Amino acid sequence: MSMNPFCEIAVEEALRVREAGLASEVVAVSVGPRQAADTLRTALAMGADRALHIQTDEEVQPLGIAKLLAAVAAKEQPGLVLLGKQAIDDDSSQTGQMLAALLGWPQATFASKLEVDAAAEKATVTREVDGGLETLRVALPAVVTADLRLNEPRYATLPNIMKAKKKPLAVTTPQELGVDPAPRLQTLCVEEPPKRKAGVVLGSAAELVQRLREEAKRSSYAIGTLLPPARRPPPPRLPATAVHRSMAAVPFTAAIDWDDPTAWYMGDPDLAEEADVRIRHPSGLVLPVHKLVLAQQSRVLKDMFRSLRPPVGGKRKAVDEEGALELETPFNLFSLQEVAHLLRFLYNLDDCEPAHLAAAEAHLPGVVRLAHALDAPKLLTALGRALVSRMRQLEGALQWLPLAEQCQLSAAWDEGVRALAASVLAATAEPNTPAALADLSVATRFQGLAQLGQGTLAAALTAVSLTANAASPACRDELAKCVPDVRLLAALRSPGLQEASCTWTVPGFLQLLEHPGPPPAEQRELLSPVFGKGGRWQLYIYPHGSLAQEGVHGVFTSLLFTACLPENARLTMPAKLTVDLIDAAGQPAVSLSQDCCCQAGAMTYGKLRFKRITELRGEHQRLLPGGAITLRASAIWLECEAEAPVGPPAYLPAWLPPR
Repeated sequence: MSMNPFCEIAVEEALRVREAGLASEVVAVSVGPRQAADTLRTALAMGADRALHIQTDEEVQPLGIAKLLAAVAAKEQPGLVLLGKQAIDDDSSQTGQMLAALLGWPQATFASKLEVDAAAEKATVTREVDGGLETLRVALPAVVTADLRLNEPRYATLPNIMKAKKKPLAVTTPQELGVDPAPRLQTLCVEEPPKRKAGVVLGSAAELVQRLREEAKRSSYAIGTLLPPARRPPPPRLPATAVHRSMAAVPFTAAIDWDDPTAWYMGDPDLAEEADVRIRHPSGLVLPVHKLVLAQQSRVLKDMFRSLRPPVGGKRKAVDEEGALELETPFNLFSLQEVAHLLRFLYNLDDCEPAHLAAAEAHLPGVVRLAHALDAPKLLTALGRALVSRMRQLEGALQWLPLAEQCQLSAAWDEGVRALAASVLAATAEPNTPAALADLSVATRFQGLAQLGQGTLAAALTAVSLTANAASPACRDELAKCVPDVRLLAALRSPGLQEASCTWTVPGFLQLLEHPGPPPAEQRELLSPVFGKGGRWQLYIYPHGSLAQEGVHGVFTSLLFTACLPENARLTMPAKLTVDLIDAAGQPAVSLSQDCCCQAGAMTYGKLRFKRITELRGEHQRLLPGGAITLRASAIWLECEAEAPVGPPAYLPAWLPPR
């Protein structure tokens, strides 16, 4: 099997990104039968590092391929996904767009130029559009589909073809990835377009005019007149005040006749007689409504009504015997109760209040989803405001946040995220509660977290990380169980979260253990290099002596984290700091972590007792090879604006060497 030329261009571009030092490896993926391995060997011969073959003999449509690639992306965690813009068999041009939607990543399609800025984690893509060239800047990770002019693929040389046979080519199946790629579309028939009729040569212009008149008589269009034929006069426009007066006569809590709910959602019978649209529900009922009301509230229905306008002299489409439009989709996907409540809210947005929503509790999720499907922004805004009060408790937030995120109820979503963050921070156990019961209580409160979307979780976790020290260890442990990787999830969604690390070696540290105490200021090796964006962090390690109660000189090795902030800056930095002691085998032998909140000043620090000096001496061959100590420090932090500068702290050690 030969490679799709657009995919070949995508492989070439991936190789160029790696050769520029902007990527560590290139992984080629293909979905198809056993013969697809030949295509992957071609990619390996071009220079790909390894390949993955998702083997299946069944037909896989673009959505199935996108789901399989999304499962691979979740496992591999790539920084950039490159695909061909379309296949050359079905020319669907859908896989890249569907993959970006499933992953929630930015997308740039039909790329003719790609520039990757690894430092800023951005990519600039130039794509061809009808009017010229369009330049997009997307955040990484992202999905990019390659166009024909992106590059000229290289040829695989014979030595590289031989090397490709030794490169790893893993084989998996859709079942192992947990994906069902069954086709969703069925081809009913394929027909050739009708053949064009043979042309007729006419002898004169008069003969041409006569032929056109004869054709016009057989068509549905009136040619030769500028005015359309007489039509049924349009129904009168309904002023909003008339609708509100009509609705006031029927309170929301009134009993509903489900054999004919028109009087409940519309009110005045005279309004029903003027209806020019009828919704035909699968239950068999026909619900009269007004095109003006629906078009003012729903963008989807407004566009639908425009598409149903008849041509000049033509007949109206989808009309009943009385000349009214009939609608089924998307109302046929929802229950009669949900459709009736939606119509009530569309006719009177003032009904969207918490008390009324409580009365419609059982039908409310369907009403919100139908309003979202109809693209009714005013109604969605009103429903979101009414749901705010339900979001202020943890139970309500866990119940309604998925719906608020799915249907873009911004006000309710914001309130739910705040409630979720506040509940996480308040999840501390009572002073006399046993540890086992405390953990059980926290776990019970947050069982619903697994149902929330990644965007909602990331927003809540970012809010929590701003005040992480207020949360108990039990709460943080349970939160980590509910979310596979809290740090990674927050880093993907929170631009304010930063991360940095460094590794350094202190020579002659074993000799310093013989005389614990404040080390000489000239011992510069004890201070780590500055690391982190803006030079935010340094770490100091030193032997520290203290007199124990028994009079024995107890000595420890202490760590001092220093955060370097401008003296008058309005900054505060909630941070998680971690230090590993690296042994002779290059593995972490000891690990310590600390949560702290650093504020503006020349330096602020947190002190940790790292390890007893007697233990270091006893294991110096493993922990201090050659008498040197090797440490690896990492920091994850957020930089937030403080209310006022705090100023330099007064408790800095006098012996700390100047920066």
